[in-house]
Amino acid sequence: MAFYKKITCGLLSIAMVLLFVACNPSTGKSYTYKTGEKKIVLPSNAGVEYRAVSSDNLELICSSGLIELYLDTQTYAVVIKETSLGNYWYSLPTENVDGAAILSLDVSKGETLYKLNSQDNSVAFGKVQYEKKQDGVWVSYTLSEKKDKPTIFLPVTVKYTLKDGSLNVDINCKKLTENDSIKVETIELLKYLGATKAVQNGDFMLVPDGCGAKINTAIVTDKQNYNLKVYGEDYAATNKGSKPAVVPAFGAKSGTGAFGAIIRRGDALSTISATKANQGEYNTVGASFAITPTQLVTNEDNQTKTVANQSYTGDLSLCYRFLSGVNATYSGVAAVCREQLIRDAVLSTQTVEKTGTYPINVTLIGETKNGKFKNLKLTTFEQAQEIIALLKAKGINSLNLCYSGALSGGTGQSNLKSSNILGKLGSKSKIEELYTYMSTQEFGLFFDINMLTMDSGSRARNITDDKIKVEINNPLYKYFEPKTISRNLIKSSEIEDNIISFMTDMRDMPFTGYCINDAGSILYSDFSDDLVTREQMKSTVAEQAISMSTNRQTMAKNGNFYILKNVDYILDIPMDTGYKQSQSYECIPFVQMILHGIIDYSGKPVNLADDYTKAFLKSIEYGTALSLEMSFEDVSAKNKDDKSNLCYEQWVSQAVSGYKTFNDLFSDLRDARITNHYVVAENLTCTVYNNMTYIYVNYSQQDITYNNLVIKANGYLRVN
Repeated sequence: MAFYKKITCGLLSIAMVLLFVACNPSTGKSYTYKTGEKKIVLPSNAGVEYRAVSSDNLELICSSGLIELYLDTQTYAVVIKETSLGNYWYSLPTENVDGAAILSLDVSKGETLYKLNSQDNSVAFGKVQYEKKQDGVWVSYTLSEKKDKPTIFLPVTVKYTLKDGSLNVDINCKKLTENDSIKVETIELLKYLGATKAVQNGDFMLVPDGCGAKINTAIVTDKQNYNLKVYGEDYAATNKGSKPAVVPAFGAKSGTGAFGAIIRRGDALSTISATKANQGEYNTVGASFAITPTQLVTNEDNQTKTVANQSYTGDLSLCYRFLSGVNATYSGVAAVCREQLIRDAVLSTQTVEKTGTYPINVTLIGETKNGKFKNLKLTTFEQAQEIIALLKAKGINSLNLCYSGALSGGTGQSNLKSSNILGKLGSKSKIEELYTYMSTQEFGLFFDINMLTMDSGSRARNITDDKIKVEINNPLYKYFEPKTISRNLIKSSEIEDNIISFMTDMRDMPFTGYCINDAGSILYSDFSDDLVTREQMKSTVAEQAISMSTNRQTMAKNGNFYILKNVDYILDIPMDTGYKQSQSYECIPFVQMILHGIIDYSGKPVNLADDYTKAFLKSIEYGTALSLEMSFEDVSAKNKDDKSNLCYEQWVSQAVSGYKTFNDLFSDLRDARITNHYVVAENLTCTVYNNMTYIYVNYSQQDITYNNLVIKANGYLRVN
């Protein structure tokens, strides 16, 4: 009998433990719930006195440069006055707007999701205070779900500081994450700063979609939302519905004023969102931060949400720079973003060395996979030297070679730690011969590497504790199967060891440097052990990218800004937008305007483009070096109607003529800044450099005459 009692007690203990685990989300790495079964509590409308800024309540806090900081002592909103033209920037509208707030939070507690904001859930309850500082003001909120007898208390202080004519806005997340039973999922900050309803021609919002997009607010359209995930999707906590951004920056113009904003800390957790409103509503642009990773999954019969049990506890920081008059353009926004990124040591203080020539970037494919098992040898080291020697003989005097698929596994590279130069492409002596030839010509030889992904091995884990496999679009799908390439993400704890081991093995190998492939477009959190947030992963990867640049030059693909500090060349820089373009959503070279003169860059290979001529012209418009990708072996597209071919013999003449064209246009502009860019007329653009050089590009089928200048059909013209 005693035996059965023991068994019964044991089973009851196990049941109680399981019940505790099921009810207490603080155990384990995450917890999952059906969104339809979760109660959602929305804020009550606190009224106009807590939502709308009034000039009657403004108190001057401090000034710096040409800006003054005011605080509305009733709503606790800040107002910036730009003194040269008297422009005002309000952090809340001047009229009552439902949901308008300085802070908005999504908060999970048990079976309830609370939508809290600073105005309804703090100011209206009298749970806010401010403290003036010499250079700013600290506004401290306590957010709760109701005024009387609340169960949620979330203290958060927003620190506003003026420095060097800029507004810095900072939040520390530590106190928001101290209660294990309450999870702050997202924080939206200053959504309504610069929000506009009545717009003038030329007003815009600027978002970092691909190369950049200008949202023309004066053009009336249906309401549209644009969401840009900085540094791309987090594969460990997937939430679809956004496009990637390489730079954590945005901006807006209203009347005679504009601002540019940089996300200085928390950028790897951020999403930049813009709403193009219906007529009579507010256009808004701002940033939100996923301080607790979540994953939303929609099935046929339900939708589930998984929430991590650990959160980011560090700082979130924004910097706003203000412009007025003739500087209030998207070129001006790019200029202040560039300056701030240099100040914050994200970008180098150095400019590109002007050498008298403008390099062409050539990618050669060593070995690739065609299907699951078939390996194809496309370019040996000896053949690579033959191609480069031919291009040199034809007149190309400045060239960088990115050797793709030269490591173990080819383009489907194995774990970096165990990777070596592929012996089937040639012996070390052949590499030495290739490098000796190229270095004699002052050409660069770079080996393409993946530092975050591999074809097999121990993997990082996602929010549900599953190993992460990602599907990456195959840029050579036109030639080789499959359409997407499966890659495993490396555990964060192994990244540094892998890179040190690889670099040790490569220390005696003759080459110019590495081309960092995957880290330029991939960044993820890791749940393998304790949560490694994307902010922590960002720091790890950036440090390793710097170590790889020691005594070598470095390339990076795609160009996520957090790894660019010591990078010399960017390949495959975005040249388009992810969202569909229209009259109200215009593609602009925002990223290129920030980078030109600091880092050499090129877009995707023009010979892989669907429209070679358009890609060639856009490279000229955006100040982009020419790029081609080729092989020695004859490789034709799978579709017989597609005449495209990777074989170098098909592209030698275009490479040589393109190199000469770009040298004529850009050899003396390599270290110059792009100071302006605009659409002159339909199909005609103009890019202006700081030495007063104008480059016009005509995308039409007819010649265009402008200011007594004739720009040829599908052509270009440089004017000094």
